[in-house]
Amino acid sequence: MENALTKDELIARLKEISTRGVLIAPLEGAMCYSPSFSETKKVKCQICGHYVLKYNFFCDERKTITKIVKHINQLGYDAKTEFRCEKCMQKVFNNKTDSGIIFYFKAKGDKSYHKTVSDDSCDYMAVGALLEDEEIFLGSRDEVLLLKDNVKIIKRMTGIKI
Repeated sequence: MENALTKDELIARLKEISTRGVLIAPLEGAMCYSPSFSETKKVKCQICGHYVLKYNFFCDERKTITKIVKHINQLGYDAKTEFRCEKCMQKVFNNKTDSGIIFYFKAKGDKSYHKTVSDDSCDYMAVGALLEDEEIFLGSRDEVLLLKDNVKIIKRMTGIKI
């Protein structure tokens, strides 16, 4: 974790980025289609082994999320994901009633993981942009997104409080 930032350094970076003037306007990506959710796949809970039916879109998002988390680790942070069925999800989050992906994140010097739930690859892309000190990033539909418009998501994903 030698190149990673501490939680306090990430807070300072997020505060600074959220107030920057950006010279590019957000651009919408492809919206000319409607994804088909008709086909499903069985996804295995990584805790109990129970299979849950998920739409193919979820499986594609999961692959993208895995790549992003791998990159976050290459930047020197400690991050991982875990797919849980409804029953196993409730063991971590009492009020969570659906299956999903838990994101675990530790900044440099953190002793324990911050945990949250997100099945949306754009949430992970926003975290990656913060860690790379980028003002903009491409979303899952190739739309250009401003990091400063995603501060709430980053706070939820990393546990940063500003």
